[in-house]
Amino acid sequence: MMTRRLIRIKAFNVLYQASLNTETTSSELQKNLKNEIINTSLLLVTVYQFLIQLCDYVLVFSNQRSSKHLPTQEDLNINTKLAYNIVIKALKENQSIIDLTKKHKLYNDFDTEYIKKQFLDLQKT
Repeated sequence: MMTRRLIRIKAFNVLYQASLNTETTSSELQKNLKNEIINTSLLLVTVYQFLIQLCDYVLVFSNQRSSKHLPTQEDLNINTKLAYNIVIKALKENQSIIDLTKKHKLYNDFDTEYIKKQFLDLQKT
């Protein structure tokens, strides 16, 4: 979902580009604005996908820690609330996000090592 403020900023960006290049037509400006809005929504879906993958990694991390040869009590009691967060669950089930993800093939864009690093940074805080 895009706010009116963000749409206004994108519109002013396109108008500024038009003022620099006087040879552009109104149809080109409309096409540029549409592309800017689509790119912004794709960025938002990408952020959602990152959050979903980060929350899914909680379960992987928990399984890895608990399946050690000699797990400690801390290894067995890892907090997995993030994986079952209702907001993340709603993002996973949101049909418009699913459709945009499939249409633009945005799933699995993040390297597992990057997700792991971000999770460990998040866990430290």
